[in-house]
Amino acid sequence: MPQARLQNQPHLELRGLGDSTSPNEALGCYRTSPISTAPARMLQARLTEPAISQLCSVSARLRHAALLSLCSVSHPSSVPQHLSSFLDSAPELGTSAPKFGISAPELGISAPELGTSAPELGISAPELGHWNHPHTFLLLALFRGQRYCHYQLTMTGLGLYYGRQTSNSPSAAQVVNMFKENDYSKMWISEADDDLLNALNNQGIKVILGIPNFMIKGFSSNVHAANSWVKNNISSHQSVGFTHVCLGDLSNMSTEDGMDLIQAMENLDAALKRHSNIKVSTLVDNSSFASKYDIGTFPSKCQFSSKNLFREILKFLKDKDSPLFIKAMPYFEMDNIPISIKANEDNFLLNTSATIFLTDQDNTEYKFVFDAMVDSFFGAMKDLGYENTKIVVASGWPRESKAGDTKATVQNAKTYNSNLKRHIKSGTPKNKNRIIETFIWSAFDEEWLEGVHEGWKHLGAFVFGWNNLTLP
Repeated sequence: MPQARLQNQPHLELRGLGDSTSPNEALGCYRTSPISTAPARMLQARLTEPAISQLCSVSARLRHAALLSLCSVSHPSSVPQHLSSFLDSAPELGTSAPKFGISAPELGISAPELGTSAPELGISAPELGHWNHPHTFLLLALFRGQRYCHYQLTMTGLGLYYGRQTSNSPSAAQVVNMFKENDYSKMWISEADDDLLNALNNQGIKVILGIPNFMIKGFSSNVHAANSWVKNNISSHQSVGFTHVCLGDLSNMSTEDGMDLIQAMENLDAALKRHSNIKVSTLVDNSSFASKYDIGTFPSKCQFSSKNLFREILKFLKDKDSPLFIKAMPYFEMDNIPISIKANEDNFLLNTSATIFLTDQDNTEYKFVFDAMVDSFFGAMKDLGYENTKIVVASGWPRESKAGDTKATVQNAKTYNSNLKRHIKSGTPKNKNRIIETFIWSAFDEEWLEGVHEGWKHLGAFVFGWNNLTLP
């Protein structure tokens, strides 16, 4: 690369990304900023979603070509001719950006998380030289693309839920090692544990930290209780990669706690003001619907039972740009199939051989129970005017259950989890190409759970000497 540049030639800067970033900007913008009065030029590159996983496996030698050939350039006239002809070959790969319709709000990308600045490259401005030098273009496109792909895979790949209602789990250090050895870089913890949080320091694992229902009352009535919790569990673990705090679970929440939930979320959010990157949310399942749910329920007709409460919850989430956490567990719907619905194990296990079992009133067709369950939440949110709310899904399949249950097996659990990993990349019938951030429930069995279906106690993937029996 040239070590100096001519006077009055433009220099390159990386453009920051904000909350209102457009799709083009979110996926990488490189802008020329004139030193003199030279007109600025804009070069915008979009990456398509399927390229994300492919780019991580492509060889270093081919990565430049793979990245550039997956771009659509909004101002081709501003690209040097030899690069334009190269970029023109992109359609041959069948990877046009409009096909996938990825938008910045769905990805939740912010500038600090991408952190793409020239100093990180170890290159000073003079070394970058003229903006249209081909090596400069390649370098910046490659760097932003690699960082974006890493971020996207980290945030949208499978995570793993770690429920603490167990008497039989390894040490905190062992748990962290098990996550890393099995390539799980996201951990959802049901409640805070100091030993575990200490073990997560500087481990590169993104963490969702749960707060049990019994703490809601204290948080709602006393802001100092929320401040104290944040100080002990967040501020004292600055090197842990917290992304969200999940306050309560509405599936087993008392009416009183439900009334206190919004104020508790507000107080917790205020206590987290020094940690603005950490979002507050709560957890729901289909027991929150107005009518009893079964797999014959039309997703577009679902409504929440407590509309006033959910309207407040969804408004809070929209204002804070936070997702709603939901549980979608197809296994637990297998004993409640309406006579009119023709569904088999393929529909529940996400097998590709599944056929259509449900057609919604808007003619949306469903092959998979998981999709119908997830879209039911979108239907209920749309009913309240919040259909664009992001979601994070927890799902899993038990290895065993009550006596005589032939559906809860190690093989079915492994099949479901493997299929889930593949399936979440394509979205749902009503939200096609919208990658759904998903967590497998759960790392370990939770035999201390009370008042639940027996299958809930046996969702653990690591059992029998901490061997991985069911994780993909």
